[in-house]
Amino acid sequence: MTIIILAVANWPAITHNPFLYDYLFGQYGVTSILNQSNSLLDPAIFEQAYTYYIALALIAVLTGIAVYIVLQSFSRGVEDAREALSEIEEAGSSRRSVEAEIGVRWAVRTASIVLWAVYLVFFTNALLPFCLLTTRQGTAALNQANGWAFELLGFMLLWLGLHQHVIFARLTLLRPRIFGGGRAINNVLYGN
Repeated sequence: MTIIILAVANWPAITHNPFLYDYLFGQYGVTSILNQSNSLLDPAIFEQAYTYYIALALIAVLTGIAVYIVLQSFSRGVEDAREALSEIEEAGSSRRSVEAEIGVRWAVRTASIVLWAVYLVFFTNALLPFCLLTTRQGTAALNQANGWAFELLGFMLLWLGLHQHVIFARLTLLRPRIFGGGRAINNVLYGN
């Protein structure tokens, strides 16, 4: 995902770079070969009327997946709350300790959501533009060592920044993993 973000954001700098221009647009470049071929990747395909319907179907599928993920997360959150309640009550705890435990869990989730929102502002206003700027500077000097260093710096910082979003998602869900967390805990505890 990091590579895709950097490639899309730096596309104008990449296409005007003399180091990559011949590879992309030269006589034997990628676009020349695509323009000369009559394959499935022919650019004329995107001029057809049915591509609108394909794009519309793709957007509908992605919207459906997003709605499914939101509803599944809500359902899973309610189920996890019921499990937490039953686990705490089975431990023989009093009602006050059960309420305190649930309060602590909600406080951690609320704090992680607030911190995630603060980090999101920092990420979009400072870190992402810095990463894009360093990779653009690296693309301008791609045939030099400092150009590669800028590319690596931008890539690594963006990768770490996106990984921080995953960490906040894990904190919000109170799981060691976003998907399959229960399985990971069982493997550690019971050796399955």
